[in-house]
Amino acid sequence: MAKLKLDFSGLDKMIEDMHKMGANVKEVAESALKKSRDYINKNLETAMTPHNRSGVTMKSLKDAPVEWSGTVAKIPVGFDIKNGGLPSIFLMYGTKVYGTPRVKKDTKLYKAIYGKETKAKVEEIMREEFQKLFGK
Repeated sequence: MAKLKLDFSGLDKMIEDMHKMGANVKEVAESALKKSRDYINKNLETAMTPHNRSGVTMKSLKDAPVEWSGTVAKIPVGFDIKNGGLPSIFLMYGTKVYGTPRVKKDTKLYKAIYGKETKAKVEEIMREEFQKLFGK
């Protein structure tokens, strides 16, 4: 399972301005992380559709809460490996038996969580959530 973190250019300045305004930074951060998680999970569900035979791997997609450690907020995203999500690894990276490809890697599934476009969209979602306070 991957973890999302808030990180984009200008974030420190935005947080400083939010504190000056008396805004609830924690609430905005949680909203940004949850919306990003929901975006990724939706992409993963779409990418998993051709592989969804039993539904166990799909059910392992997490809707976990935001985890706070001091001022650092994280949220688990993707498949819960310990609870039925292990096949996602074999699907994303493919498998070989005696050097012969057995399961071809699914690049759509990989890109749904780790792709450049996904990362850019997550950054955009997070930035938009923070900018809502500033009316931009």
